[in-house]
Amino acid sequence: MANVHFTSAGPVHREIPQIARHAIPAVCVKVFTALRKIFVLVMCVFRIILLDLLDVTKSYIAVVTQQIHPFNCSKYCLEKAGCRRVVLDARSVCVDYATTRILAASSHPYIGNTAGVQPISSTSPSRSHHKEEVSTKPRAALISLVRNSELSGMMQSMRQLEYQWNRKYNYPWIFFNDEPFTDEFKAATQNLTLANCYYEVVPSDHWSLPDWIDEARFMNSLEYLGAIGVGKGWMISYRHMCRWNSGFFYKHPRLNDFDWYWRVEPDVHFFCDIDYDVFRFMRDNNMKYGFNMNILDDARSFPSLWSRTRSFINAHPEYIHPEADLDWLLDPHNSGDYNNCQFFSNFEIGNLNYFRSEANEMYFEWLDKGGGFYYERFGDAPIHTLSVAMFAPKSEIWFFRDIGYQHDINRHCPPQSSDRCFCEPTPIDENFYKLVPVESPQKKPDDTCIRQFLGGDWLDKKPDWSQEGERLFGGDGYHGYELTGLEN
Repeated sequence: MANVHFTSAGPVHREIPQIARHAIPAVCVKVFTALRKIFVLVMCVFRIILLDLLDVTKSYIAVVTQQIHPFNCSKYCLEKAGCRRVVLDARSVCVDYATTRILAASSHPYIGNTAGVQPISSTSPSRSHHKEEVSTKPRAALISLVRNSELSGMMQSMRQLEYQWNRKYNYPWIFFNDEPFTDEFKAATQNLTLANCYYEVVPSDHWSLPDWIDEARFMNSLEYLGAIGVGKGWMISYRHMCRWNSGFFYKHPRLNDFDWYWRVEPDVHFFCDIDYDVFRFMRDNNMKYGFNMNILDDARSFPSLWSRTRSFINAHPEYIHPEADLDWLLDPHNSGDYNNCQFFSNFEIGNLNYFRSEANEMYFEWLDKGGGFYYERFGDAPIHTLSVAMFAPKSEIWFFRDIGYQHDINRHCPPQSSDRCFCEPTPIDENFYKLVPVESPQKKPDDTCIRQFLGGDWLDKKPDWSQEGERLFGGDGYHGYELTGLEN
């Protein structure tokens, strides 16, 4: 204990205890450390907010091409187009992602699918004028057909797409169901986004057996397709869903105020940061339809689809677009029949006005009256594929190769994307026969579906390779391509 002596002022400690002498600096250190942590935390939050704000306006997108092209987009942009940052996108097209404007097509036909894309000329609108044209936000929405029981899967899809993209743009979500949504579903989904959410019920006449369908024949079809193993061939609700997605979704009154949609399924994954407005891109470049995978479908689901389509073409040739390209969908070694390739429609970004067009409406009604949705199992994927192939030029169909995505066993991850994607890059043919195994007796096209669509260098084969030779030694006959889709 310290020595103490008394004065007129009272007792005076002559010595501070050892423990107190060290306690004061220790407290100061703790306070300082706590304040520093708070400061770092505040700065991190500020940085995140600042980066989010910059994401909305910065003109940047990761380069997703597979090799260095002779066409220098940056130089073209600086010297000719008056913009600051452009890249070669998945179609070898020079795009300014500040305005989502296609500037010029590369002279290198690496990807193909550049028909109709012309370089900018001195007579093209100026950049300032173009800004006025695209200043308005597209009338677009994220749409999902989902049950109350699929809430968990829907939340999974929303979390990823909101984080990777929609938190920057806040496009509304529109949910559709054949019965009213529960309060739990509404609260949980609205809590995942700052955007508006709408909850709609599908009209009963869009989700029921049409009066021209023979119910006994329909039940026989359910039993038969279930017995031979056609995916979901025994499910009545699945037939209603395919029919709704094929020809009714765009007629719902809630979509009357929208021009664009992005279809989002429950329980899917979005692997990549998407730092441009896909709707603005589609609108500004007059695209009709965007896809992410192009794969083979089970022909047993729709044996009469092509014959019905061919009869429609013969009856209504006036609807076929002058620049339509059906060649990539027809098999010259199988009497020119449909090769069963399809855009995997659980991921699709499209123009609602295209689907509302007279040509598409007439085609859907033609198929619907034939009963194929119930006597067989017509799917919306092959129907959408055939529709856009007939009624739109190929140059208005876009391959969103830069968006990493997975639905069930089908997964797509762009090459050279580790800086913005958390997935392992997949070869271009990764999903070709995920729905139709290689051992299936179904006749398969000579080239994979996506290669037939892209054309150009994607169809080049290695010297001295033959499909027959590969199959003779146990291969599948699709490993002879020069390009795998994983190149730099």
